[in-house]
Amino acid sequence: MHYIYYIGQNLYKKLSKLLGEKYLEFLCKFYNTRNSLNQERFEQLFIKLVKKYEQTADYLKMLYKTKTYWTLCFTSTIFTAAI
Repeated sequence: MHYIYYIGQNLYKKLSKLLGEKYLEFLCKFYNTRNSLNQERFEQLFIKLVKKYEQTADYLKMLYKTKTYWTLCFTSTIFTAAI
């Protein structure tokens, strides 16, 4: 679950220069996607995110492989003791 913290750090390092002024808009949409309450909604939003911000596609696709560690709809079934 601590992986979420590092994703936030790496998003800034890897994508802020690439996206420029659109970075904050992207970040808002990314966290909205990450906070999806069900898997189907997450998948739909993630696809839209990749399409809208094509320049981030490689990084997002790499992140997608580890979604069970950072996406709310996947981690909500894991006991975390409120961490």
